[in-house]
Amino acid sequence: MGINDTQQISWNDIKLFFRGIDIAIMRRTSGTIAGTNTVSLDNYDETVRRKAVISQLIETSQDSKVMPKPPFSRWSQQKIKAFNSWAGQAIPLVIDPERQQQAQQFLQLSQFLTGFDDLMDDPELAIKHLIRLHMRATPTPDPADENQYSENDLLELIAAFDPSDTEGFEENVLSQANYAKIAQVIILLWYTAAFIEQGFAVDSGTADDNQYTQGLVWRAIQAHPMAYAPEGRDETSGPDNFHYWRKAPEDGGKYSGLGIKQPLP
Repeated sequence: MGINDTQQISWNDIKLFFRGIDIAIMRRTSGTIAGTNTVSLDNYDETVRRKAVISQLIETSQDSKVMPKPPFSRWSQQKIKAFNSWAGQAIPLVIDPERQQQAQQFLQLSQFLTGFDDLMDDPELAIKHLIRLHMRATPTPDPADENQYSENDLLELIAAFDPSDTEGFEENVLSQANYAKIAQVIILLWYTAAFIEQGFAVDSGTADDNQYTQGLVWRAIQAHPMAYAPEGRDETSGPDNFHYWRKAPEDGGKYSGLGIKQPLP
């Protein structure tokens, strides 16, 4: 699903450029570095509204202002050209039937791999995970690297899943090392909201976009996400969510952290 010079570029293409870390950084710092209100790169309307600012940030030569911030790599000229092409046209928000189908297939595959059958209740989270998986793909993956895989292998794995023949999928697809690696990456992403390298989380989802707090690991172990609770956002703890443990849990679950999810089964 690469972008070529003759293809009309839509939001479906552009949103793949923004990783979780980019979204988090722009939310927190864009008001300072760009002289504007905070920009949410995962929001179509805000990205359109701030397209000129974003264009300046991806093209600037100043490390203090560039997006993505060092040590993350700058955008390639192809990405910059694609964004500016999208920003310079009528800013289409295209509902791509092919990608809609891929997202549906990804959800079905994810439910099979994770063992949770209700992932379709939160398609927005699934799309965020799928975008991150696309962004991690590399043209020449190293077979020895636990997180490297090709775009083609990712698409083939998603397309190969048939919910009516899971045994055949395990025998004929997951038995191949390149597909098994991607399946493991998908499982860990759903459970931890991170890509794991040598036992450590890298490129983690942020609490701001709910990937960390909605990791399946918390439901699997029947616990609340560490260091996070919505009741942290009150007058006693400042602007963040990281001080809810200062108060004793109350009846009904307040200050327990359990309020961020539906009741556990």
